[in-house]
Amino acid sequence: MSCDALDVRDLHVSFPGDDAPVPAVRGVDLRIAPGRTLGLVGPSGSGKSALGLAVIGLLSARARVTGSVVVGGTELLGLDDLAMSRHRGRDVAMVFQDPHGSLTPVLRIGAQVDEAVRAHDGAPGAERRGGRRAVRARSLDLLRVVGMADPRRVADAYPHELSGGQRQRVAIAMAIANEPALVIADEPTTALDVTVQAHVLQVLARATQEAGSALLLITHDLGIVAGLADDVAVLDSGRLVEHETVDRLYRSPAHPTTVRLLAAAGGTTTADADVDPAAERADPVADPAADPGATTAEPVLDVRGLRVEYEERRTLAIPGRPSRSATRLGRRASATRVVEGVDLRVDAGECLALVGESGSGKTSTLLRIMDELTGVRTPGVTIEGTVTIRPGGAGGPDGTRNRSAPAGPPHRRSPHLSPHRSTPAQLVFQDASAALDPRMTVAQLIAEAVRAPAHTASSTVSRTNSRAPSRTDVAARVRTALTLVDLPESLLARFPWQLSGGQRQRVAIARALAADPAVLLLDEPVSALDVLVQREIVHLLAELRTRLGLSYLVVAHDLQVVRDLADRVAVMYAGRIVETGSVRSVFASPQHPYTRALLSAAPVPDPVAARAHRPIPLPEPEPEHQPHRRRDRQTHPERHPERTAAGCPVADRCPLIGALDPAAAARCRSTRPELVGHDLAPPDTAAACHHLEAARDRFEPA
Repeated sequence: MSCDALDVRDLHVSFPGDDAPVPAVRGVDLRIAPGRTLGLVGPSGSGKSALGLAVIGLLSARARVTGSVVVGGTELLGLDDLAMSRHRGRDVAMVFQDPHGSLTPVLRIGAQVDEAVRAHDGAPGAERRGGRRAVRARSLDLLRVVGMADPRRVADAYPHELSGGQRQRVAIAMAIANEPALVIADEPTTALDVTVQAHVLQVLARATQEAGSALLLITHDLGIVAGLADDVAVLDSGRLVEHETVDRLYRSPAHPTTVRLLAAAGGTTTADADVDPAAERADPVADPAADPGATTAEPVLDVRGLRVEYEERRTLAIPGRPSRSATRLGRRASATRVVEGVDLRVDAGECLALVGESGSGKTSTLLRIMDELTGVRTPGVTIEGTVTIRPGGAGGPDGTRNRSAPAGPPHRRSPHLSPHRSTPAQLVFQDASAALDPRMTVAQLIAEAVRAPAHTASSTVSRTNSRAPSRTDVAARVRTALTLVDLPESLLARFPWQLSGGQRQRVAIARALAADPAVLLLDEPVSALDVLVQREIVHLLAELRTRLGLSYLVVAHDLQVVRDLADRVAVMYAGRIVETGSVRSVFASPQHPYTRALLSAAPVPDPVAARAHRPIPLPEPEPEHQPHRRRDRQTHPERHPERTAAGCPVADRCPLIGALDPAAAARCRSTRPELVGHDLAPPDTAAACHHLEAARDRFEPA
């Protein structure tokens, strides 16, 4: 009998196909000793998730599984679902990628953790009812183990009242409730930003260690494996192509797939990974906030004093009658300001990246810029400030073009695209599968963008002053747009659901390019893709920017993508920009304590360096939509300076404030710092912090 936590022998998984079975896992052998962590990595479609689901017995009934799966000395393969249910949670547990889908939305968190604790205790009903207090005490202990500061409050909350990181911690607590021999974590941090990802990975490692469980970490990102795994197994096309200790694999990878995954994660084992992508580009334009005289050319996109408020409408339910708005019943609806006085500038041919944690206001900024450019007004959203676009950086007769007014010379068009008109900006969404109509073919999707009139905030741009393209012109521009994103014309007749994730994102980019924009607004354009496809899309965007003279405003939480793609970066927190500058300067010498913590949370793709690396601690924020927090903010605004006019937005979570004297800390909470340059900082950066010298002394080695 095997003494390993997991022993997989000659595992095969296949699914029915049109002509023949489609293999997903082909003869894989894996072993994990108790208490050890194995990182299972590979590109999308390599069979990672199929292997994990085969181990825990959650594959479709149509799947054919052969081989041997032994967990904690028990053979699981071949058991029916009822028999497997006795082992799930007790011998093997799973943490899924989407914690929101793993939790029941109508039950409180405490009840769901209680259920996981009781599932395998073997006690009769009377004893279970008599031990409810003991069960709840165990549940609260589990919530403490996964880092919940106030487990009783979390236990009383519903899943929607928690942040994504908190929901994932609850899923981890439920997985370790019965101290299983094996915990399988399938892409547990893919949907989380970099700081929450670091928290969750630390919690996962600590929780499985305390439970004495082995961990199978399934991921496509070798960067997060370096500091967590003892061994690494690489899958490609369902086959195990490499299996080594983490140090040996990172030091001398043998298989080409491993080499490519390491390069995509920013590893330093390959020649192309040693090159700083920012260094390959021309020097970025200096930040005017740091040096107002550094740039004299007109920007393509100029945003000044942008403020965005979302109105929270309360409703009063009346039995037998439709709900009425609270404002109509004389009760004021509260408003949450999500963007506060943001200034942005994007020059011709430049890429500016907005980075920050979830909820910092990045996507709201992007969407509201698009609203201003198109003249769209979203109900319940109040926008202040100006958004000016000057295609090609050239101004009109008065030097400005507010909200994409058509005055002034057109921007530099690609000769491959529209000869008829100029569109100021186009938006590329995060999830291409949701953005593309599944009922339309690729040709129809791109043609729709070609035929659509240029919708702008100015009524002077319409079909009346631009000739509608002919059918021949539309077909030619569709083919050209597809060629620009390196897709074959054979895909024109396919539907979005017949494409891979990378192909769908390329179609979304082609659709945006077909309208011939001056600026592309990119909202997390690669976050839903694996690291190899991410690298391809980033290279495509960089090539298109050079070839077509485009400007980009990118929202991203992946710092490696920002490093590869952007010239300048603006760091946002609580709707405000706290630091801005060139990518090279901000990444090499961050100034604001929040920026330092954000960059330090990024995965280190080197196991030796990762073990020595100590991220700057940054407490996880409470979600703004929690009812208790909303009521407390309205009653005691002084407790929540991040949403009030006065004070630094980062004060409640600042990693520096605890080291300051009381007077200096009080200044942080009462006086808002200005976004300015500093004598000791690089000349092309600016930061909004009162205590940059203190941050330098505390966080930089002597």
